[in-house]
Amino acid sequence: MYQEDISLTKEQKAQISQDLAIKKPKVKKLNPVLATNVWFTKSHLFVETNDRRIIGVPIDWFPLLENATEKQRQAFEISPSGRGIHWDEIDEDISVAGLLN
Repeated sequence: MYQEDISLTKEQKAQISQDLAIKKPKVKKLNPVLATNVWFTKSHLFVETNDRRIIGVPIDWFPLLENATEKQRQAFEISPSGRGIHWDEIDEDISVAGLLN
């Protein structure tokens, strides 16, 4: 099938371009997941987040924490941003994002 060239005005061409343009979807900005509480059992580290989730991971994922004393484990600091947890004495840092991945 052969199609003849059609003469379009500048306005018509602009409208066709606009109609065919792929519009980017609006992406909803998600609130960051932040640590609000931390605790331990003998075998796991638990982190509660601002969206009320509780993340539990085996303590042996973090050898420094696994080998730390109970006192050293309890000496954590949640970062001011809430995005990470730090243990100064054993030089361990864990990000909330890392726990979720």
